[in-house]
Amino acid sequence: MSLVSIPPVNTYEDLEGLRISTMPEYVPCYGDAGAIVVEMPIEEYYIAGETGVIDAINWASGIYYYKVGLHELFTHLVDPPMTTPWQGNIIINKDLWDGMPPDLQKILSYAFIQSSMDSWARQYSAYTHYCQYYDMCYLSDEDVAKLEASSRAEWAEWAERGPLAMRAYNLMTEYFAETEEARWYR
Repeated sequence: MSLVSIPPVNTYEDLEGLRISTMPEYVPCYGDAGAIVVEMPIEEYYIAGETGVIDAINWASGIYYYKVGLHELFTHLVDPPMTTPWQGNIIINKDLWDGMPPDLQKILSYAFIQSSMDSWARQYSAYTHYCQYYDMCYLSDEDVAKLEASSRAEWAEWAERGPLAMRAYNLMTEYFAETEEARWYR
């Protein structure tokens, strides 16, 4: 997911006072930076930007903002994107999964991984193309680390809600470590 904004956002400090529409899981990082999180339906983004209700959006990627015309108003695209590569959410009934033979589970697991990788490759290729339609803003590694630290502290609290939450947290923490090691966004 990428942040697009009306004013430029080149530093962590630029987020202070910015009115951002985003999903609940991004509230900690933006709130800690001093931004004001505004919930609203996607359909209202353009008019909300025109009327000054919001200054920025963190909902999709620059590609989708462009496709729906939001780039006309939210002209600044912040890089790196605010999330790691799209993992692809594939949900399957646990009883059904447990009832499958191990060889079929293995085949499906590889297919799910390949599907995610293919999707990310298409997204990244399109992302580099659509950057031309924006005034690009670049956050430093230090500023990105501040945003991530806020979110991860919140996620660690969510992990305490139960064993499945802890498992999800551990899986995502491992995934983030792998993507950071690969420096996927540089």
